Amino acid sequence: MRIVFYLLAILIIISGGCHKTSKQYNDYINSGVKKHRNKDFKGAIEDYTKAIDIDPNYELAYYNRGVIKYEIKDYYGAITDYTNAIAISPHCEVAYFNRGLAKIEIGQKDSACLDFSKAGDFGFTMADKAKKIYCP
Repeated sequence: MRIVFYLLAILIIISGGCHKTSKQYNDYINSGVKKHRNKDFKGAIEDYTKAIDIDPNYELAYYNRGVIKYEIKDYYGAITDYTNAIAISPHCEVAYFNRGLAKIEIGQKDSACLDFSKAGDFGFTMADKAKKIYCP
């Protein structure tokens, strides 16, 4: 069941929203997405890091880099990236959800359940299902 939640969360990679960014930033984001699809995790992380260097006040690169870090089992790194995304965009429900999944992986169940609750408060329905599984 955990894999299903994770796969659904990956499919919700944020596409950009209304934040104005430079062409170079968008090029790094797009390159990172392509590299991620091709399982070039190191290259994708590098591209997202370059995007962050260009615009550290936009959550997209942090969030996407967090997805990859989770996938390569760098749960602490994923938590840090999701936390940065949340600090920039406090209503990013999928970042709360994914951070909760990463916290489950490192045994921080209580904190994960708080993240699932927050994601659910923002209307992310998968969070309620995760709470039923991990937060009885």
